[in-house]
Amino acid sequence: MKTIVDHDWSDNARAEVQAFLDATPAACYLQQPDWPDLLPPSRRFRHMFLRVYQGGELCGTAVARLSPIMAGYRLAFLRRGPVVQSPNDLASVTRAVANALRQHRVASLVLNPRWGGAERARAIEALEGADARMLPQNEQSLHSATLLVDLEGGPDAILARMKQRGRRQIRQAEKMGLEVHEISSEEEAEALTPLVDGFYTARGLGRENLPAMAQQFQMTRRRGAILAGTLDGRPICAHTMIPDGDRAFWLMMAARDEPEKLPKNYLLIWHALRIAAAQGFRVYDMGGAPSMYLHDQNAAAGMAARNQFKTAFAPRQEELTPMMVLPVIPVAHALLFNARRGLRTLKRRAGDKA
Repeated sequence: MKTIVDHDWSDNARAEVQAFLDATPAACYLQQPDWPDLLPPSRRFRHMFLRVYQGGELCGTAVARLSPIMAGYRLAFLRRGPVVQSPNDLASVTRAVANALRQHRVASLVLNPRWGGAERARAIEALEGADARMLPQNEQSLHSATLLVDLEGGPDAILARMKQRGRRQIRQAEKMGLEVHEISSEEEAEALTPLVDGFYTARGLGRENLPAMAQQFQMTRRRGAILAGTLDGRPICAHTMIPDGDRAFWLMMAARDEPEKLPKNYLLIWHALRIAAAQGFRVYDMGGAPSMYLHDQNAAAGMAARNQFKTAFAPRQEELTPMMVLPVIPVAHALLFNARRGLRTLKRRAGDKA
């Protein structure tokens, strides 16, 4: 196998990778060639791009996010990568990527390619065959299960599959005067920035992994949409839906707290589902559901109450390949990765006590 490592994509490489991603069900927006360019600048990490070839044919790609650990070593995170055409290719491509990253003093490789459903077990088995091991649940920083709304049959069928609660909340939002429209210009998208920033700040959410509104607008030019909900002419909620392989994906949702009794987000999602269906997507990905929602009945009851909004759209549940870690430089990994984990645990506990 031959692996090419770049610090930026050439036009030819970008086109080749995009064609490869368009042909695989495991494609993810986090592994798109332009994803790093859409993010706010960061001094915490940088990106590296890898292409793996077998017999002259492209068989795997990866966007790796590199963070310094200590002593000149790095941690590489392939968020929803590497991308391959089949789980059968994962072990060999993962080994090739790890070998290439070793030359750049990467001690540990964290990865979670986007295979779900029946392919999930095959993906995990392949990664374990490449010496990767699953991270504990409390270290899964990307969701390892999600909720998918079926878009087959068009608006009437989607509405019929919804729970009565969802249909009732949609009617209530319309009755209270909420109007939803699709954003049609970059300027309109940027005008939503105060709303989005206020929502994230009030909830202590970081925005380092969320593109600015102008960049979100660019992400929806092929397919997807930015939706704004207005009440008396004033924007009070917004939602960005982007293409993610053959799925429409919930990237961002933000809303003002007032008026409290207005079910704002129900109407936003209803409009998003209709647009996604019209654009030819087969499912709408609601951006995550904790794995315990699927397995633990007591946890499921509590999660159902907290996720009342999402479950109103009658999604089906799908587990995804969890985050796994592979020692690239074993001695450095054993010392530094575990030290990093311990430090993060101490910081988390200190935050809980504050």
